[in-house]
Amino acid sequence: MRTVGVYARISSDPADTRLGVDRQVEDCRRLAADLGSAVGDLYVDNDVSAWSGKRRPEYERLCEDIKAATIDALIAWHPDRLHRSPRELEDFIDLCEAAGNPEIRTVTAGDVDLSTPNGRMVARMLGVMARGESDKSAVRIRRKHLELATKG
Repeated sequence: MRTVGVYARISSDPADTRLGVDRQVEDCRRLAADLGSAVGDLYVDNDVSAWSGKRRPEYERLCEDIKAATIDALIAWHPDRLHRSPRELEDFIDLCEAAGNPEIRTVTAGDVDLSTPNGRMVARMLGVMARGESDKSAVRIRRKHLELATKG
């Protein structure tokens, strides 16, 4: 039986209800059970954007545990929960390669195989798409704030 880490992240939860990350964790635990794996640790960054460049303490702890081989595998709800920055994704690919390419699975997007050129290519394409979605969302939010400021 493999010991997996579960990573969950949601960008905005100003009321700290944790409902979004709790749903992600529940789905990830279900996938781990279906795979016959034990969840070794939870890494949850609630109300922390992966796009903003701000520190994500639990993501950093996850990376340290991958480096130390504390976990054998990783489950996340979707790859964009892990990365919204292509630059950060490249660092993660390097980290995983140095750690022997731990198995990475997602609830909604299948496996992320960083051990093969095609798997890394797919991860990079998903990373670029996630960054693009974040960039478009930022434009919409700025426009909303402009509208609110204009209307008083």
